[in-house]
Amino acid sequence: LKGKIVFNSPIHSGMLRLGFKYVDLHPLSFTSNVLWIDGTVKCCGVVLFAGGVNLLVPREEAVIEMGENVQIGSGTRLCARKAIRIGAYTQITMNCTVMDTNLHYVKNIDTGVVHRSDGEIHIGEYCWINAGTVVTKGTVLPAHTIVARNSFVNKDYSSEGEYRMLAGIPAKVHGGHVQRIFNWDMEHSYDKMFSDYKTEFVLESPGPVSEPHWSWNNMI
Repeated sequence: LKGKIVFNSPIHSGMLRLGFKYVDLHPLSFTSNVLWIDGTVKCCGVVLFAGGVNLLVPREEAVIEMGENVQIGSGTRLCARKAIRIGAYTQITMNCTVMDTNLHYVKNIDTGVVHRSDGEIHIGEYCWINAGTVVTKGTVLPAHTIVARNSFVNKDYSSEGEYRMLAGIPAKVHGGHVQRIFNWDMEHSYDKMFSDYKTEFVLESPGPVSEPHWSWNNMI
């Protein structure tokens, strides 16, 4: 490990949890984490890795930055040759790939153009990226974006706004404004309501849910 890990917050125990198998209990949750850090990894609070996560920063100038309470699911591969920045409270679930590089170059033989192989990735706060998703160079996801399973995310989605559902290959907006509820107390409350009333939906007042601040260290 020729690089460095930087904690941009007050230091306390449990800030970087590696190999926490109870994130998803996938078979890959029980395999080893792989860290290759020649550049810089920045943690801005508690960060939780399931088992089998590959964290690769193979260039001295490259950086992976993760905000408060980011969760990386089992079998996910993060590879930065330039920069990957992940906002606070975002959850990337199992078997995803987030790479800011194509690793190799491709030439257009009609025009002669060869594009650069890398480009920064910016993922906003409170995003939920579901299993099997691939996020490539140049991707920008606004805060509160939900990405459906097995999607291919490959561009700047800022113009779509926040609270959007992306799905497909390549990913496009599907449906209206939506929000993943991360508050566990609210999830348990909804579980009880659906169990007690046997209903298909619960009607709440319009507008986004206000998410309280919390820490993985208090949840696990």
